[in-house]
Amino acid sequence: MIGFTELLIGAETRPEVRTDLQHVRADGERAATIVRHLLAFARRSALERSVADLNEIARSTLALRTYELRTGDIAVHERYEHQLPLITVNREEIQQVVLNLILNAEHAIKGTGMPGTISVRTGQTADSAFLEVADDGPGVPAALANRIFEPFFTTKAVGEGTGLGLSVSFGIAEAHGGSLSLASTDHGACFTLKLPLTAAMEMNSSDAAVLAARQG
Repeated sequence: MIGFTELLIGAETRPEVRTDLQHVRADGERAATIVRHLLAFARRSALERSVADLNEIARSTLALRTYELRTGDIAVHERYEHQLPLITVNREEIQQVVLNLILNAEHAIKGTGMPGTISVRTGQTADSAFLEVADDGPGVPAALANRIFEPFFTTKAVGEGTGLGLSVSFGIAEAHGGSLSLASTDHGACFTLKLPLTAAMEMNSSDAAVLAARQG
């Protein structure tokens, strides 16, 4: 449907018809996004995993939103633990989690109509590497905090969210033996992604060489 709509838009010259076709394309893309999220939710991380650097995943994911954050008057504060151990994950899935958290923070700040700040921090505990994404937006109402990871639950307006981003992210974290949680804060929202370190200790020499080259 999206493909045929693109072809029609390219050939159509009447402004009112082009507008209708653009609405059809937008709704088609929204439906496709929901299906992708549903498939990811059902699959629960059955993909191949390899050794990865959580700092690198966070940096590269933020780079995808650099322009949108800058034009939205949103500052980004980054603080990465220098000696953060490696983790064994499906990189694309963890990047999806990080991107979902950044998009949620970005949306929350833009909803205020004011400049804001997103803070990204990594660190480690005795058995986990963690990443925090915090914002100074309106935060999550206490009455809704225990529902935000439910599938299809969203605080966004109709058409602005599928209600699957956080639930899919929660499922990915759990499938990796980790967790995703909403921290208690005085203002704004702060999400913490934790991933176990133990599997990273089993990496072979070729994995280590690849990561060393990537970190450069």
